[in-house]
Amino acid sequence: MATSVCARGLDIKHIQLVVNYVCPNHLEDYVHRIGRTGRAGNKGHAVTFITPEECAFASDLIKALESANAPGTFVPQQLKDLEALYQEKLQSGEIEKRRSNQGYLGKGHKFTAEEDDKIKRDRMELGKGFGYGVEEDGEENEEELQKVLQKRKED
Repeated sequence: MATSVCARGLDIKHIQLVVNYVCPNHLEDYVHRIGRTGRAGNKGHAVTFITPEECAFASDLIKALESANAPGTFVPQQLKDLEALYQEKLQSGEIEKRRSNQGYLGKGHKFTAEEDDKIKRDRMELGKGFGYGVEEDGEENEEELQKVLQKRKED
């Protein structure tokens, strides 16, 4: 047994069974978890438990099973029923639509105007320390840079 933390980077030979007691919340996590089986030509099985509370993740499991094209792989009717339950909950407004295939992507840090200004000031100071000017907009002053490069060639 392991967590999603172990879903990547492990190469343990001869794992024949992966059991997901908690349904992965996005397709990429599911693929990496079950990918512990069937490595290097070995065969394996993956079992995923999914509850009605996790019905929002049913579509990812369906997508994975349909795209697998592996012998014996099929989409169980109960999983299709959970996807239908999710659609019903969306229609009724009981739940909000989740972003599909969230994966490990983040939105990144959004700098405030104050942070942007500090970065520009720091960059200008750093540029001056290296002997060439830096324009206010953060672009190098091409003339100054060429002078510094020429001087370094001569030395």
